[in-house]
Amino acid sequence: MHAPTLLKQADYAQAAIQYILSQYPQGTSIILMGHSMGGIVATALLARGESKAPIRAVITMSTPALLSPVRFDRRMEDVYTSIRNTQLGLLQSDQAHIPLVAICGGATDPQVGSEACAIPFNKAPYRRTVYTTSAEGVWTGVDHLAMVWCHQVRSLLSRVALELANTPPQNTVTTLQKWLMVDATQVKHDPHLVDLTNMKPVYVPVDGRLRISEPSAGLHLLPVPPPTEELASGAHSFTLFVLGGNVYNHRSEKSFLNDTFKVKILSCDASPPSVTLPSCRTLGGEVKLIPNPPRDAPFPAKEGVPETEGLFVFEASVPASKKEKWVGVLVEEGVQERVDRGRI
Repeated sequence: MHAPTLLKQADYAQAAIQYILSQYPQGTSIILMGHSMGGIVATALLARGESKAPIRAVITMSTPALLSPVRFDRRMEDVYTSIRNTQLGLLQSDQAHIPLVAICGGATDPQVGSEACAIPFNKAPYRRTVYTTSAEGVWTGVDHLAMVWCHQVRSLLSRVALELANTPPQNTVTTLQKWLMVDATQVKHDPHLVDLTNMKPVYVPVDGRLRISEPSAGLHLLPVPPPTEELASGAHSFTLFVLGGNVYNHRSEKSFLNDTFKVKILSCDASPPSVTLPSCRTLGGEVKLIPNPPRDAPFPAKEGVPETEGLFVFEASVPASKKEKWVGVLVEEGVQERVDRGRI
């Protein structure tokens, strides 16, 4: 790459931003997205202390963040030193705090490999790398050119931009984290008893499997097997798959449009003989979203896989006990799709 040309492009981008913002009310900010070397131009704007453009966030796509693929003059070294300092949050400028996210296609991109595209992780200022294989609604590698027209990527980044436009600046990092980082969310164990008044629990047989095709409000109890010689860890693994519902307020976009059911997972102990219902508390574990493409269709589908098709997975470790214990699956109103199955 030719350093003077790259810097001229940064000058032009800065002037264009200033002009565009002059047509909008004061206080309007802008989100920069750059593909390939365009991402270097966008990042270069953050490195400029004299830039007064109110940038909300910078998102690069398939950008060679580590080094230039081809260098035509030694001044590119200075450009990349400045870029590297921006990535590391070492710059002393008014724009050093602006979030920077790198979207990378992974092994599918032969022009800009994973190592060259990734930026160093940092909490403050916010710096993250997102691979398309783990991005919600994408879940596949994307090559260098396809990054700008891939339906799944466009849909995701459009959603991020719209969400940022509708949230205050102090929530920028939270919004980016919510839509771009698909991490398992921890659910903490709650020692307080859950109110099960008027509940009529359904007891699943030992070694049985729970499958609810048409969920309705109710409590389903799966017995926790006692310790065995083969169970070296002293704990069972519990997994629950939920499609079309809401797990501890984690929901797909489809759930916002439909009156779907809610699911909570409980740890239940036998109560005194005078009490008909078991004593139940929130079971700690983790919730994550995984792809759920149609069985008989290619993945990814030609029209793209929408983020609404995600399947929630709840996983928890349940200690084996000689006492009578259950894992409770509490389904709350209303009713739409289905809970698939949970088993120990």
